[in-house]
Amino acid sequence: MPRFILPMLMWLTCLPAMADPAPSLQLLNYESPHHQPLPLSGDDWQWLRHKRELVLGTSQQNLPPLEMVNEAKEYEGITADYAGLLSDALGVKISVRAYATREQVFSALAKGEIDFMGSVTQGEAERRQLLRSQIYLANRPTLVARLGDSPSLKNGLQGYRLAISLDSISLPVAQAMYPKARIESYASADAAMAAVAFGDADMLLGDAVLAQFLISRNYSDYLRIIYSGPASTSGFSFAVAPDNQRLQHLLDNALQAVHKEQGTSIRNRWGDRLLLSMEKTSLTVEEQRWIEKNPVVRIGIHRYLPPMSYFDANGNYLGITADLLTMLEAKTGLSFDITALPSFKDLNEAVRNGQVQMVADRARTPERETYLQFTRPYLVGPYMLVTSDAADAPKSLEDMAGKTLLIGSGHALVSQLHQRYPQIRIKEVQTNFEALSLLRDQKADGTVQAEIAVSFNLPRIKEDQLKVRPALDLPLLNESFAVRRDQLELFSIIDKSLRSISPDAITELNNRWRSKAAVAPPSWRDYRTTLYLAGAVRYSCY
Repeated sequence: MPRFILPMLMWLTCLPAMADPAPSLQLLNYESPHHQPLPLSGDDWQWLRHKRELVLGTSQQNLPPLEMVNEAKEYEGITADYAGLLSDALGVKISVRAYATREQVFSALAKGEIDFMGSVTQGEAERRQLLRSQIYLANRPTLVARLGDSPSLKNGLQGYRLAISLDSISLPVAQAMYPKARIESYASADAAMAAVAFGDADMLLGDAVLAQFLISRNYSDYLRIIYSGPASTSGFSFAVAPDNQRLQHLLDNALQAVHKEQGTSIRNRWGDRLLLSMEKTSLTVEEQRWIEKNPVVRIGIHRYLPPMSYFDANGNYLGITADLLTMLEAKTGLSFDITALPSFKDLNEAVRNGQVQMVADRARTPERETYLQFTRPYLVGPYMLVTSDAADAPKSLEDMAGKTLLIGSGHALVSQLHQRYPQIRIKEVQTNFEALSLLRDQKADGTVQAEIAVSFNLPRIKEDQLKVRPALDLPLLNESFAVRRDQLELFSIIDKSLRSISPDAITELNNRWRSKAAVAPPSWRDYRTTLYLAGAVRYSCY
């Protein structure tokens, strides 16, 4: 028996090497087939019938959201969705083989082990003399920075550490775009993102869709897109061997038959909806000249209005409004000089006296319309009445007669509440946090707040002591940007840009912050001392 031990050990040692070096994957396609008839010749169709199957190669080093291999050994992503459409249009099965690295995929294509591969850039194809199909995803150069950072985009990013991912942009292209930057290469987009998020680089230069996908999935508390350029003529394509012109021709015809709506659906599925909303606004010559003369706009925002507008413990400006301002900067070329104020009342005073040119998160009232113009609303929703959870607590605004109701100082509802419910004792406070904490400590009987603010703030205090009830007889919350009436060009630019953002994108943006309610900084306790001190001063004035 001992003489069999050594051969057995040698056989066991070789098992990993004998394993399939390129295991097959299941093609996971989320897009329903729907294509135009292909204008192919009889020879083309005969070639496809003889071929019956096309082999697509991919790497287990994921390139999200283009190509990803999940734990169930399924191949998914933008490229996978297009591969599914190609399979249906050409009438062939597409099987997928996964190699350990992207270099191995290129090698397999050269050896003829696979018929084609996806997510290939122009630079990759030129270096290896591959034939490319038409692009199915445009490459839009995008800069990513840490939340709260506002690096200058002038002077070629001189002195900044610029991270790039070699699987989405080549070093020569990055150097040509930003010759004065200190460019640092990383093996993957995820590694480049992490370098920026944790301080090893100042910015990332990459593709817009890849950047937005990774930010949304992993880095939304650390990073944001600060610039997204126009789509380039070179993007991501399928690639075939240099002598396979027929397959290149077939892929081109199949891609041309994909309906525009299907392409939009695929991009939206993998996170491009918000990016489509960052495309440049179509401005008049006069509006463009105004921006050239007035590149910086002074805007007032509420310092303590999460999840719409707030600062975290590190001084980073966050929230729905912060993301919208980033979009508007990308769409217009404007920069916003932010003045953070502690209450609605202070915002009203700042815009009236000319300290700022516009304000955010404001509701339209007849009095405000005498000196402000309001854009299309970007946040619409109900108001809620929050009370204690006691059995005898008020259940509606009618039950609040003779009791104390808290609301933000200078809030649009203050005058309406006085008119409709004159028997309610209305006390104005600076913040929603302050109102909830006073209510929790039984120093008031109720507070009226927007539903999205209640959902965000309530988990940060002892929510089991409080009860949320609908305030059915109050108008819906409609929050907009408001611009001074003497700033006509600015209003036109902001309103036009906001209207060019699709309702779906606005909804996605709002829902993104709603889903962060349980984890997004800062917590109520981060501001507890500040709020009590500021609240005590303001509260004593009423």
